[in-house]
Amino acid sequence: MGNHLHLLLKINETPLESVMKRIITKFVYFYNTKYARIGHLFQDRYKSEPVEDDEYLLQAVRYIHQNPVKAGMCAKPGDYVFSSYNEYMYGQAEIEVTDTEFVLSIMPKPQLEEFHKRSDNGINFIDVSVSKKRVTEQEAVKTVKEVYNEYLISDLNQCSKQQQYDISAVLKQKELSVRQIERLTGISHWIAQKGG
Repeated sequence: MGNHLHLLLKINETPLESVMKRIITKFVYFYNTKYARIGHLFQDRYKSEPVEDDEYLLQAVRYIHQNPVKAGMCAKPGDYVFSSYNEYMYGQAEIEVTDTEFVLSIMPKPQLEEFHKRSDNGINFIDVSVSKKRVTEQEAVKTVKEVYNEYLISDLNQCSKQQQYDISAVLKQKELSVRQIERLTGISHWIAQKGG
């Protein structure tokens, strides 16, 4: 995708954080070397969501394959060069990196192909939303003061964890970034990220 990617990973003994750190570190090194640049490459930390049953796994695979079509990048899932769709359906792809065996043991190719043609029924997966405008620091301070005028900004981190989650959710709806929420309220990065 233009500004993000979807990975469906099976995690065994190695924690997800370690796996992602290795992937991201190697990719950033490769990219920075190739384009003679330095510094950070990604805007935010990766987002993850556990897949705990076969039905949800199949829906996640379909969502990932349909995502380039929904984004208007191609007409059919198999047209997107970086998709694993062709590996699942035809056993071939430009870049073969996918172990299709597990998913195909749950649902054989003909049924999986039909399953991909159906709607996702509004199931929400982690997705990347692109904000229409970036909220400046001055606007962010003003928003926090307007929404939480009964509190001193510095006291917001003293609220209960549930209140902090709720505060983060409201401020995210107002287009504040996780870093702005963390910096302006004192709420931890983890809670600011999970809120909402």
